[in-house]
Amino acid sequence: MSRKFDRKPSASRQAVDATAPQLKRLNNASGRMRWRDVSVLVTLATAAALLVWTTYYPADSTAVEQGGSLGLTCSWMIWVFAGAIVSRIRPVLDVRQSSWWLDVCACGLASWVFLSAWVTAGVFSASSPDVGGDLRAATNEGWWWIAAAGFLVVMRRLMARPDRIVAVFGLMLGLATLLAVHALHQHYVSLPETMREYLRDPDGALEMIGLYAPAGSAARMIYENRLRDGGPTATFALANSLAGPLAMMATLCGGCLVCLLGWFQSDRWSSTTSMPQVAEDGGQRAGDDAVGVKHKKMVLVALLSGVLGLLIIALMATGSRSGVLSVVFIGTWYTMSAVWIRSRRPVRIVLTCMIGLGFAAVVAWWQSGADTWLGQFAQGARATLHLRLLYWRTALEMVVDRPWFGTGPGNFQLVYQKYRDVQGHEMIAEPHNFIIETLACGGWTAAVLLTAGLIAGYAAYRSSMRLVNERESGSVVPDRTRAESAHHAILLRRDCGGAIAVAMAIGACVGLLAVWYYGILSDSLPDFEAHQYAIPAALIVMGIWWQASPSGATGLTMRQCREIAAAATACGLVHLCFSGGWTIPGVSIVLLWLAGIATSVPWQGFIAGDNSQSPRVKEWQFWLPSFALGFVWLGLVVVLVHFSFSPVRATHAAMAEASRQLNTHRITQAESTLRTALQNDPLAQDAAVWLAEIENRKWLRRLAMSGTPLDGPSQVAEAALADAILRAGNNPTLLRAIGETMVQRYQVGGRTTDLIQANEIFSRAISRSPTQEALVAQRAEIVRELTAQGVPVDGDSAGQLVARAEQLAASGEMVTRKLELQPILPARVIGQAALAAPVRAPAAEVLRGQADGPQ
Repeated sequence: MSRKFDRKPSASRQAVDATAPQLKRLNNASGRMRWRDVSVLVTLATAAALLVWTTYYPADSTAVEQGGSLGLTCSWMIWVFAGAIVSRIRPVLDVRQSSWWLDVCACGLASWVFLSAWVTAGVFSASSPDVGGDLRAATNEGWWWIAAAGFLVVMRRLMARPDRIVAVFGLMLGLATLLAVHALHQHYVSLPETMREYLRDPDGALEMIGLYAPAGSAARMIYENRLRDGGPTATFALANSLAGPLAMMATLCGGCLVCLLGWFQSDRWSSTTSMPQVAEDGGQRAGDDAVGVKHKKMVLVALLSGVLGLLIIALMATGSRSGVLSVVFIGTWYTMSAVWIRSRRPVRIVLTCMIGLGFAAVVAWWQSGADTWLGQFAQGARATLHLRLLYWRTALEMVVDRPWFGTGPGNFQLVYQKYRDVQGHEMIAEPHNFIIETLACGGWTAAVLLTAGLIAGYAAYRSSMRLVNERESGSVVPDRTRAESAHHAILLRRDCGGAIAVAMAIGACVGLLAVWYYGILSDSLPDFEAHQYAIPAALIVMGIWWQASPSGATGLTMRQCREIAAAATACGLVHLCFSGGWTIPGVSIVLLWLAGIATSVPWQGFIAGDNSQSPRVKEWQFWLPSFALGFVWLGLVVVLVHFSFSPVRATHAAMAEASRQLNTHRITQAESTLRTALQNDPLAQDAAVWLAEIENRKWLRRLAMSGTPLDGPSQVAEAALADAILRAGNNPTLLRAIGETMVQRYQVGGRTTDLIQANEIFSRAISRSPTQEALVAQRAEIVRELTAQGVPVDGDSAGQLVARAEQLAASGEMVTRKLELQPILPARVIGQAALAAPVRAPAAEVLRGQADGPQ
């Protein structure tokens, strides 16, 4: 191909000459177009600041459902609004382009999942759903799906140039270094110190972090196990979530290192120049001299080697098998593919034999015992895969009953509790597989859209790579495309000389300052001791990279940038096949940014002010579609703020204020604060349960002070209790809390009606979570007491319920499920000893000797 085109050099020259008038006009108009360059730089700097914030506050699945990430979601959606205008997105219909299908599938998937949030909550139905149906949690997560889709669409336009991509790589490598250093500091310093403090005073340590885990409970044992074996989490909630960004960044770092080493091997020192820059006459100017670039390359190689080693060590410290294996798999795959393409038949035969031997070695390792470190790794992987299969099978059962809209976003855990296999010991918030999670969120339609999006993304990546290869090889391309390439070069001249690196650096610094300023205001500073080392290390990495990138010392071409981003994206997707994180902002935003780079859209559209292609189109007409699309998106932001962000934020603030008021014994003010929050947010749940507990506590105090039985709680207390039950919906956790309030009433006052109501509430909770041994054990104790009083009870007897609880506790061979570790409330009249707090005891002790024989 190259020889064929070499015979016709005139065609290429004629194409360039044809674009000369456009380029001259554009060059002369550079002053009036400089505002767009500045707007792009500001947009990239804002994205850098938001990425820093997301790294420090990545949230988790539970936080997303509870609205803890709505502020972050709103910020990213506002950024998408600005990015849509700056990148000049123009909605067009072009079904022949895979790139168009990728955008459609992303937006269609987010829209369908958001629709399922309303459908599964019963908004369009006359009756309430019998399981799930938490509209607040569904919309809280649904907004992140919308923001993620918009982010991908915009980022695909902004990442169409290598100078921007190289600057982003520097930001990501710096933040990855920050996470790795933080994780290693936790692993070797913080966690051992925390363990020592816990062993000195377990109750004090738990009280400091606000965790209720009494001695001898399953909650305390789970906390101790995670403290010993959970691994570092850095700024994330779980080690497996942290492993996602670490794995992707290790792949990215390895890809950059391989590309730099390729320059050494090809011995291109003398030909190394700065990134292409077009002068006034269209010629190219040289950058730094070859010796200076050579030294910068050597520094970058040393830097990347150190960062890669740091990331691998931190990834191993997390104990995430899916993270480690995803890096190994993608690295092996890309290495074999590169060698296979460049080799002849004998080498390919050797590679085939090596692949076969490697597969045999993996099979042997998978079957190995636990007497070696690798054997223990394999044993843990087998156990993990067994649990994953249980999760996936249960999720598929859920979707079989809800094929169109699934469980809805944010409601997976509520529905999962009803379908949970008795062998599964965790109440998972997600199925640990991004495909099945999408299937559960939006049914089969969402799964089809996701699959189509993955196929379209791969096709868009391949087609864009072909175009990039043609441009970099100097092949003759249409005049229009060549004009776009030359336009890129002129824009490159204006902001490539360090401007992008400076913008990213400013954005990163602003993000860091915002994080620490917020930490000071909210009294929730990040780990200061760890970040004494993490922040300087991250700044060193970013500073060296950004200082070298304007001179072209990174040596990364557009093709290499796309390949590296594609490899890192593939690594992230492989990791998410066996781990959670698909809806965790700190994981998904990195994945989507890399996917946007890999499938970035080449610059399209005429040069503003040039009417040679479209004589009737004015500049304002060219910008109109972008502004129209942006303001439609701005309307979504307004809905997000009005419907979700404002009421959820007000509720969280009210609960924090009520907590302070209760701590200072201002009970009346706390009640007023909670009632105001409930009026402002009709979907709030926790505040309603809390208010019911306060009213119950007030009635118990009056009962204790009177010394004689009262007729019953006041109408205010009963109304608060009814409202709490109504708002709890199908949430077994909240229903259990309300039911325990009723049992406490019985412990203090001995009113049988309270115990009857507690039995109804626990019966409803068990119908939503039939495999939770603690719920079954608690209802068994309630039924025993009611039966002893001669009160008829529908359903199973106390003995049958005890036998069921013992069977569940023995399932899965998990020690944390044993009844000895499940505290329940004895259904007995205790008196004022249960006034301050309900009396609890291990379920095995309370239910001892009550089980019936086999039925």
